[in-house]
Amino acid sequence: MAAARRSAPVLVLNSFVDMDELTGAPDGEGWTRLKCASKTAYGCGEHGQELVEGLALYARFGDDPVLITSSMAIRMSDAALRRVEEATGVPVNHRVRCGKLEAWGAIEVADQHRIVIGVFFRRDYGRRDSLAYRLLYDKTVMSLSMIQYLPDDVKAFCGIVAVVDPSECAAAKGVVNYELLILARSQKSRPRADVLCICTPPASTAASNGAGPWQTKARRFLGRDPGLFFTDVVFACQGKAFWVDLSQGLVYCDVLRASSSGNDSVDVDFEFVELPQEHLLGFKTMLEDEPRKMSRTMACVDDTVWFACIDRHGSCQDHLVTLWTLDLVERQWTKEMEFPTKMLWALDSFKEAGLPERVFMDPSLTPDGALCVLLAGDHIMMEYAYPPVEDHICSFDLRRKRLVWHAIVHDYHYTDPLIVPSSFFQTLLCLPAGP
Repeated sequence: MAAARRSAPVLVLNSFVDMDELTGAPDGEGWTRLKCASKTAYGCGEHGQELVEGLALYARFGDDPVLITSSMAIRMSDAALRRVEEATGVPVNHRVRCGKLEAWGAIEVADQHRIVIGVFFRRDYGRRDSLAYRLLYDKTVMSLSMIQYLPDDVKAFCGIVAVVDPSECAAAKGVVNYELLILARSQKSRPRADVLCICTPPASTAASNGAGPWQTKARRFLGRDPGLFFTDVVFACQGKAFWVDLSQGLVYCDVLRASSSGNDSVDVDFEFVELPQEHLLGFKTMLEDEPRKMSRTMACVDDTVWFACIDRHGSCQDHLVTLWTLDLVERQWTKEMEFPTKMLWALDSFKEAGLPERVFMDPSLTPDGALCVLLAGDHIMMEYAYPPVEDHICSFDLRRKRLVWHAIVHDYHYTDPLIVPSSFFQTLLCLPAGP
């Protein structure tokens, strides 16, 4: 008897946002327009508010119980398009076809409450003016914020984190505030210094020094500085923002302390915690192996930092799945469980679902602590997979050792899939798709 099917707890979201056609409704069926109760621009220039007012976000999500691949699109009004055209300049040679406006967007963060999208506009020829913004859609209050992409004098080198501001002041006013934090490098200091850029859109006002709505503060490590650091995962937990290098460890800071002072001269304290010794990777291994996110992940579960690793040495059935938790006070890791892949293959629920005994890829941890993995086919050995690949995805309750859900995904970026809670889209109030 086949296992009873439950609604999808996650969706596999295409990280590239459809901006092929800037006006009109997205092509194809199934698109819904996300409702926006308010739209506000922060530090985006004289016509920023007019531009954000003309933007519309669309989603097409896999609500079928089996096929769950989802996408997003951005469209704009004719007036908003004119503003972008003016800001990016008119091509010098109107006969050059490539001189038309180019636009593209990429999802940077997607969690239970909000999505952050980087949006870029430029021309191939003519003037080299370009525009770059971050769009933040907050499901809690159905608001769309457009923010200056970065302060003018910094260059980002680590991912962005979106976290809720825990201050009592915000809660008392019934306003859901949030912080955007980016690890960056100052371009005006010599040698170039590492800094933390902080933005709280609902409380931001544009600065006149090129920083826009951002505060820029120096970073200071209390203890060991990890040095060379590649960010694979970003998340928030216990009022702290975390940047994770899945080869060596994580760095974090206290969000409230970092943002409580508006003085840019106040340094922000950071801590570094190394991964469990058995999971540290040398630089040579990093260069030779597959992307780290294909076998590792880290997330906040039940207000605790969890680290999951799939050690794929040896035969496929003997790949080890290991789960750790981090005590932030003691800064110590605890191994919660470890077992081979074949133990999950042997589950009655796994067999009844007719799932293939394939390599576990791209692990992710859901907010309730389930481990979600892709059962990848032979295409993982290819440099390119065409036509679009189709794989199984499933979720396990590791505490009870049972399969809780499974589905099929197709046409997705298999080296870095964006797996997000399905509740984000399922609970949105939407408008019918339209121009």
